[in-house]
Order: sequence, then C-alpha cells, then structure tokens
Amino acid sequence: MRSITINTNLQYDKDSSDRLVAMYITPELFEQRKEILQALSPRPGEHVLDVGSGPGFLACAIGEAVGLSGWVCGVVGFTQKSGE
Repeated sequence: MRSITINTNLQYDKDSSDRLVAMYITPELFEQRKEILQALSPRPGEHVLDVGSGPGFLACAIGEAVGLSGWVCGVVGFTQKSGE
C-alpha cells in the first residue's frame, strides 16, 4: 500500500490522542469495521474514498485489501465556527 501524508496542522496533546485512539479500538468499533469491510469487499486494484475516516483504522484495513495496485484516500472534515 502506498501512503501519502498531508499536514493539516492539527495538534493533539498526549491525553487527547490517547482518548481518541481508545474510542476507536473498542470491541464494538472493531466489529463495526469488520462488518463494513465484509460489505464493501474491497479487491486489489480498487480505488476507495473513506469520508470521515477519523484516525484511519478502516482506511488502513481497506488499503491492505486493495494492495499496491489500488489506493485509499481518507478524508476528515472539520468545520470552523464563524468568527474564529
């Protein structure tokens, strides 16, 4: 799997990072990712857009399935409040 990193200037302290990761490694979310992968059935060479990819666990799993001949793009949307 090829990887491209885009710097977004988002910064998390260690506690925030730990809390975020802890939310995504629960058995419930692990099972949810498994079900999504089964439903999608990504195959080598496919191109996949993961909108709302969070920390990227699902995008990584899809990347393993599509292999080097495919690609995955994970997008996380953030909105800024008016006046900030």
